Amino acid sequence: MFVFAEDSLRLLAVNDAMARQYGWSRAELLGKTVPDLWVPQEAARLKADLANPRGSRAAFVREGVHQRKDGSWFDAETTVSRLKYEGRDAGLAMVNDTSARQRAERALEQERTLLRTVVDHLPEAVFVKDLQHRFVTANRATARLMGARSPDDLTGRTDADFYPPGQAEEYRADEQRILATGRPLVGKDEPHVDPDGNHRSLLITKVPLRDPEGKVVGLVGSSLDITERKRAEDALRQSEERLRALFEETGAAMILIDPATGAINDANPAAAAFYGYSRRHLRSMRIDQINQLPAEEIAAERQRAVERIQNRFVFPHRLANGEGRLVEVFSSPVTIQGRLMLFSIILDITERKRLEEVLRANEQRYRIVADFTYDWEFWLGPDGRHRYLSPSAERIAGRRISLDTPAKETLQQIVHPEDRARRLEHLRVELADHPPCEQEYRIVRPDGEVRWIHHVCRAIHDDQGRFLGTRGSNRDITERKRAEEALRESNERFRLFMDNSPNIAWVKNEAGRIVYLSRTFEKRFGVRLEDWRGKADAELWPRETARSFRKVDQAVLAADRAIELVDETPNPDGTRCYWLVSKFPFRDGSGSRFVGGIGLDITERRRAEAALRQLNATLEQQVLDRTRALAEGEQHLRAIVDTAADGILTLDEAGRIESMNPAALRLFGYRADEIIGQDITRLLPVTGKGGAAGFLAHHQQSVNHDVPGHPHEVSGRSRSGSLLLLELILTPFPRGERPGFVALLHDIRQRKRLERELVEVSERERQQVGRELHDELGQILHGVHFLASDLEVRLRRQGVAEAAELSRLTHFLDEALSTTRNLARGLQPVPPVPEGLMKALHELALRIRKVYGLSCRFLCPQPVLIEDPAVATHLFRIAQEAVNNAVRHARCKRIRIRLKATPERLLLGIQDDGHVRFPALNRRPGMGLHVMQFRASAVNGSLVVQRRAGGGTEVVCTVEPCSPETHQDSNGTPAERGNS
Repeated sequence: MFVFAEDSLRLLAVNDAMARQYGWSRAELLGKTVPDLWVPQEAARLKADLANPRGSRAAFVREGVHQRKDGSWFDAETTVSRLKYEGRDAGLAMVNDTSARQRAERALEQERTLLRTVVDHLPEAVFVKDLQHRFVTANRATARLMGARSPDDLTGRTDADFYPPGQAEEYRADEQRILATGRPLVGKDEPHVDPDGNHRSLLITKVPLRDPEGKVVGLVGSSLDITERKRAEDALRQSEERLRALFEETGAAMILIDPATGAINDANPAAAAFYGYSRRHLRSMRIDQINQLPAEEIAAERQRAVERIQNRFVFPHRLANGEGRLVEVFSSPVTIQGRLMLFSIILDITERKRLEEVLRANEQRYRIVADFTYDWEFWLGPDGRHRYLSPSAERIAGRRISLDTPAKETLQQIVHPEDRARRLEHLRVELADHPPCEQEYRIVRPDGEVRWIHHVCRAIHDDQGRFLGTRGSNRDITERKRAEEALRESNERFRLFMDNSPNIAWVKNEAGRIVYLSRTFEKRFGVRLEDWRGKADAELWPRETARSFRKVDQAVLAADRAIELVDETPNPDGTRCYWLVSKFPFRDGSGSRFVGGIGLDITERRRAEAALRQLNATLEQQVLDRTRALAEGEQHLRAIVDTAADGILTLDEAGRIESMNPAALRLFGYRADEIIGQDITRLLPVTGKGGAAGFLAHHQQSVNHDVPGHPHEVSGRSRSGSLLLLELILTPFPRGERPGFVALLHDIRQRKRLERELVEVSERERQQVGRELHDELGQILHGVHFLASDLEVRLRRQGVAEAAELSRLTHFLDEALSTTRNLARGLQPVPPVPEGLMKALHELALRIRKVYGLSCRFLCPQPVLIEDPAVATHLFRIAQEAVNNAVRHARCKRIRIRLKATPERLLLGIQDDGHVRFPALNRRPGMGLHVMQFRASAVNGSLVVQRRAGGGTEVVCTVEPCSPETHQDSNGTPAERGNS
């Protein structure tokens, strides 16, 4: 502590602790003033505090930074009191060094920030509540689950602010029990309705939150969406129940195979008839005695079926008489009586394969064109006339519809009389700029056939909001309507199917007397329907059991809804059996009321639940220990990071690696002691100057702050030297004066391989169709045109009046031939010559000017010759996609396509002056940009999409020359290929 004069702030007295703290001797300190020891801001604040009226003697506390003799600084908390010293107004200052506390607080804040960054990116909803059930904190997944805009919107609110009263009260009751008993709620399956009204299933875990003294101060919870998993489990259980009933009766060959050994465990009568063996003999065989492939290959295919990688196979099988047949096998894993089996359906496709080979060539020629001409698309102007009609309109309506005919007249001609008034009223609303979304109606074709139409429309407005009419689509749904009628008929068949269900089923009338028992029920209890029909439960079951059954039946009829419960019935041997029962009310055609029931034997499951409860008792102590461990942030964070499937790294501000989780170590092949402390560029090499600092700066500048966790594709190098293709999410987090970074790395080599194969297959199909259109269809049209022209000349010479009709036919053939050439040119736009790319880009610019009326120019100062047709095609498709994006999204008036070659590189640029930003600049890239990026990498190039300084967008593809050329192998890793 020290005493100082109020007027000059000079030190009048100091103690030894003061001298030790500041590093000066007491004599040296007595010659100094407070500003010599404190930063200027702190000294100025002290003067302001002393400027208060002298009558005030209240002490005040200040926190600041002080300087020692050696020039170092330390955090301090100072308490200042006024007093009289040797007759002068003075102040007494007591200084407490708080550097250690400040460092601890900063470290704690840094740890909390890092933990929050990771938890906010978890897909699982995590939250903390206080004793009043109010949210204290939550991650983003919780906010999305509850329909809140952000986690901050949840703070201080309860479930009652987001859920219906009944659901919120149920959640509160569960939490009240946890807070009162201190026992956690682990893995509860709860129904949930999301903000969009969709019903979901959540796996809820809630545990008490305790303070250091062990007192419960709140609770921690998590919610995992298991809707899809439950649907899959239900589907699996139902399919297993139906399998045996279908197995015996179906005419298709079916077998059950042990996936480990290949042994045939069972075969249905159809399989025995197909293979020519008895069922007993088939059960003694292995599948490799029938399948003619090598045993190792058969075992590998069985494993693919078990892992659900593939469920359809084509195999050569041998019959008992030695005849070989080609079969199509649909094989899926099923669990029967606790054993994993492969359920396989065998179809003889020998003849079908022969016919498929004949039909495949014709199907490939016309499939692409047919896919785009199905629905009746239209644009209806405000005046009620068609601006556009797709060719499918004539196909669906069965008649030619003129654009000059008002839509009202057209509808009066084709709409079914019973639907005409409703459809015309819909048209009136459409033309009033308020079109409904959907409508279904019938039309009558000229031949009298009635077809069902599903109509969808919406209003069209220009940039000034003026109504331009209605854009709509009419789809022929006649087949769907017929299918719906067939579905209604199948409901009756389903009732019959229930008699063969593995579950027991029964029906009682309103008086509680048996009217139906399923076959499974009879077998399970050893009874017959003839003996039980017309009897009440009191005549068949013990008194308490019968009373319970009747009470539930009456509740079902009173509530007029289904009820699920667990029933208990006695077995003939005196043991008890438990059933998961669903009881539901229904009426027959005469209006009589009945109660139906379906029961699933859950005796074994109840036994397992008892064992699980015993296990839960053991696990409760482990959960409590784990809860205390969660208070230690670093351990909690490490547990999350270590179990992540993707690589997670933390970096310091210089780009040095501070930590790597096991997934990252496995990905790059390093041990932790080999890589920790190394520069990030050792794993993710960068081109150019700047090193790790340049790496961090580049990725920080490219982060879209409106879209957290924006990914970037980067190249990595493993310890063995192999290259990796990765998706990087780099997230900064503050930790005092030294910021850090969290890097999430996902291996995308497999995805890149699939993208490449998709583009290559598409390009090959385009070229094949283009050649066939030009070489086959074009030649046929040429021949037909020649014959028609010749016939026209001969008929004119003979004076036949029909010669004029042949003239119209030759005109239509000219148009068809021109259309065929345009289609072939579009599917194979780049001629296979060195100057082909220049010609294709020039034609692209001409087509854009002609079709859209825009200013589109192709600029190429010097000839650019490309020997490899594949490279030229990739570059043309990049330019075509960029131009189409500019036309569709940018509302531009001018487009420039530039092609330039230098000894170092080849440059392709597309510029526009549009006012709307290119989609990839402000949101995650779509399929079009993905394909453009792949095409650029396929030609050893790079793609950049950027805004132009004067407005608009620029797409630049830079291709570096290389020999041999590089491509990506099947794993997505760059490898070498020979020159084309």
